[in-house]
Amino acid sequence: MAASRTNLRLVFQRREKITSLPLYYAGVLWKKSTRDKDFQRYWSEVRGSSIFFYCDENEVVYTEKLDLQKFVSIGDDNSRDKSSQVVNFRLQLANEEVKLKAEDLETREEWKGYISVVSQLKVPSNLSLLPGQMLRLNEVAEQEKERQSTSPVRPESESYLVQKPDPAMYDNMLSTMPACFYKISRNEAESMLERHPENGSLIIRPSTENTNYSVTTLTTQNSKGVIKHYRVTCEDSEFIIWLEYPVTCRTLQDVVDHFIKVTNGDLKPYLESNVYDKNIGQSIKAQMKSVPMSRVAPIQRSLVPPSDHPEVPAMMQKSCKSQPKLPLKQDLLKPAEGSSRSSAMKESEPSYMNNKGKGDTNELMMKLMKRRAKLAEDQ
Repeated sequence: MAASRTNLRLVFQRREKITSLPLYYAGVLWKKSTRDKDFQRYWSEVRGSSIFFYCDENEVVYTEKLDLQKFVSIGDDNSRDKSSQVVNFRLQLANEEVKLKAEDLETREEWKGYISVVSQLKVPSNLSLLPGQMLRLNEVAEQEKERQSTSPVRPESESYLVQKPDPAMYDNMLSTMPACFYKISRNEAESMLERHPENGSLIIRPSTENTNYSVTTLTTQNSKGVIKHYRVTCEDSEFIIWLEYPVTCRTLQDVVDHFIKVTNGDLKPYLESNVYDKNIGQSIKAQMKSVPMSRVAPIQRSLVPPSDHPEVPAMMQKSCKSQPKLPLKQDLLKPAEGSSRSSAMKESEPSYMNNKGKGDTNELMMKLMKRRAKLAEDQ
C-alpha cells in the first residue's frame, strides 16, 4: 500500500513538471466529443484553466486536453435517457461541444463548479454544494486570479503548454536545430518526402513567408501518400503549433517530439544519412575507374644527326632531318681517317621514308665525301 502511494506521489510530481500548472481537482470522467462515437473513461485533472485527460490514474503523460479559456457555457445534459441525466452534463466551448459524465450527482456538481471557476474566475450561484465545498471553490478562484496575473505566459496561451524537458534528464535544446530541419521550400519538402519515403516522413522548414516555420509530413491513407503542412510560429521564446487545439513547445525539437508522440511513432524525422553514404561510395568508385592501370614513359627522339648513331632506327631519325644539327668547327677539322668517327662515316647512311632509290643515295655520299676532303685540304 505504501509503495502504491509512493508511485502515485511520483506520478503527481511528474505531471506537475509536465504541465507547469497547479492541480485544483481530480477524478474520473467519461468524455465524448463530436469526433467520438461513445464515451471514453479517463482519469481527469483540472490544472490551471485546462482539463487534462489520462488513460488511468498511473499515467504520467496526458492523452487529451480541453482549453477552458474557450469556455462558453456549462449545463446539465437534456438527454432522453432518463437514467443518465443525473450524471451527464454538457460543456460548450467556442469551437466544439463536449459531453461529460461524472460518477454521481455530487461529483457532477463539483466538476461543474471547478470548470466554471477556472474559466470565469468566479463561483456560480446555482450549484448544489455544501458550504465547505463552496468555500474551496472561492479559494481556487483567488488562486487562479493570482496565477494568471503573475504568469509570464499570456492567459490565452498558457493552457496549451505541453511536456517540458526535465532538466535532470534532458539537455537544453533551445539553441539547436532538429536533424530534420532543412532550409528548403514547400515544393522541395514535398518532393523529398515523396522520392525518399525510406528516409523519414517529417520535415521542419522555413515557412513560405520566411518569418516562421512549417512542418511537412507524409502519411498513408487508403494506400496513397498524403502530404500535409502545419504552421509553427515563434512567440515569446516558445513555438506554437497551430492545430485545432494549439500546442506550445519550448523548442523545435519538442515540436518534432509532439508529432511523433501523437502519431504513436508513425511519423519519423527525415534524415539523409543513407543518401550521403551512397553518394560518397559512388564517387570513390568513379575516381578509381579514371586512374590508369599502368604508366608508359614518353618516347624521346634523339636530336643528333643520323650519321652519329647509325644503330638508331630510321623511323626515329626522321624527325632529325627537319631540324638538322650544324656541325661544330672542331669536328670538321678532325682527320677523316684513323678517327673514332671515321668508321661511322664510312657506313652507309640510313634510309628515309622519302628516299627515291639506292643510286641517289650513293651519289649523295660521293658528293659529301668530296666536300669533306676539300675542307680538310683548305685547313
